[in-house]
Amino acid sequence: TSAQQMAGTLTRKQMIAELTETSGSLEEKKHQIDLVIAALKAEE
Repeated sequence: TSAQQMAGTLTRKQMIAELTETSGSLEEKKHQIDLVIAALKAEE
């Protein structure tokens, strides 16, 4: 039914939004970790 499809679509859109946000957060964390790695290598 269309009501179930609408709910499914909304859920999918929410899932996409959450995954996109999580991906961005992980990219920021990776950047921070890369900076720490670079700093540690510079101390060698």
